[in-house]
Formats: sequence, structure tokens, C-alpha cells
Amino acid sequence: MNKKLLVAAAVISLAAALVSVAALAPQFDTAAPGPDRPELRGLDLALESISPKSATERAITFRIAFQAVNPDPPTALLQYVKYTLVADGKRIHAGLIGERPSGFVASSNFFTMLQGAEVDLADEFSVRNTGADPELWESLRSGKAEWSVSAEASYSYSSVVAGGERLATFDYEYVAP
Repeated sequence: MNKKLLVAAAVISLAAALVSVAALAPQFDTAAPGPDRPELRGLDLALESISPKSATERAITFRIAFQAVNPDPPTALLQYVKYTLVADGKRIHAGLIGERPSGFVASSNFFTMLQGAEVDLADEFSVRNTGADPELWESLRSGKAEWSVSAEASYSYSSVVAGGERLATFDYEYVAP
């Protein structure tokens, strides 16, 4: 018998088996919670602190810390937390903790979070003294700035029936202790 004919028959039978398994597999409704699939609450993100690390006359280095918690049974894959800081009504910094996948191949750099797991996330940034706003600079140096933080967390669940990428937004008001 011809080798090409045998290979073609094997490929066709394999494809037919895959199609029949896919057609007979149970279908899940991912939109609505039910007895087999509890409603997912989503990732919780708490702002822990904004604290100065070092200060000179020209710049102050700050550390911002978040804590992420997965309250849901499926494993959550946290890709990144994007945040924007406003001090005394003026935008100071925008940052990213983690990585945003880009390009043809998505990155696998993420934080794996089991149910109830807590992940501490932190970033450092510097604010330069341009001399344009002495009141803001003094507020930052003295630690008396009133901070507003908006954050966006991008995550997904590892379960196929739990759904794809999710975005959760958070807003905080923070006054240093």
C-alpha cells in the first residue's frame, strides 16, 4: 500500500476523533454562575503604604506597596498592576508593577495566586525638585502630602471555564501616618 495513503488515512482518522470528542464534550456556560460554578468575586488589591526612602534637595525616592489577595477558588494569574499617583491634587507619577504582554508571543511573567494567597507588590520611584512648585515640594518633603492613587490590576484565572483576562480598578485616598 502507498505510504502517502496510509499517512492521509491516519491524519483523517485523528481529525475525526478530535472533532467527535469536542462535539460530545460537555459545554459550560461561562457567563452565569451555577451550582457547579460559584460566582467569582475578583481580585482584591489594597494600598499598603507610600513612604519616602531617601531625600535630597534635588529628589525624593518613594516606595509604594500594594497587597493583592485572591479570594476565589481558581488560581489567579496576576499580570500587572498599573497605578497613578496624585499628591495634593497634582499628578506625580505613573508606574507599572509586573509586565504587560506584548508582541506575538505573550509573556509568561506573572504572579501565581492560589485561593486566599496574598502577594506583596512594591515599586520605587523618584520625584525631582524642579523648583516650579515649592508648596508641593515642601508637602512631599515633610510627609504631609495627601495622596490619591488609582490602580488597575490585570489578571486571569487558570481554569478554562473561569474566563479570560479581567481588569479590576481601584481608587484610594492615603494620608501618611
